[in-house]
Amino acid sequence: PSADSAAAKPPSGDPKQGREYIRSVTFTPDMVAGYCYFVTNRIHNELDVAQKFGYRLPIWAGTQGFHLTLAHLYSFGNPATLTALFELKRPVFWMDTLELWFGQAEGETVGVGDYALVNQETGKLCMSMTVEAVSYV
Repeated sequence: PSADSAAAKPPSGDPKQGREYIRSVTFTPDMVAGYCYFVTNRIHNELDVAQKFGYRLPIWAGTQGFHLTLAHLYSFGNPATLTALFELKRPVFWMDTLELWFGQAEGETVGVGDYALVNQETGKLCMSMTVEAVSYV
């Protein structure tokens, strides 16, 4: 990450610190299994397969988190170019509620900054997206 975007990052600990609450989404089995209907990795839509791999429930596809963070970015306009880093930190189960939090350094291009998807129940970071640069159409 650039020095400017790194300045917007909160210290480790509370992933909400230094960010603004945007929205929350509660996943359902249909949302996760339906999204992953054609995926050959059945860890996303079959309980017995997920449990065989050590998960208590099926888990989302990480790209579902990309959609949540990018939807907020697109609310500012249609990106022409984008430089972003996504990090999947921990599994999201098919009935979890996630909160989207966004932090941006003063003077940055709108949308440049740090996005966090936080598990509402545990307060733990599940996925992050750092947008280093964006230009809009």
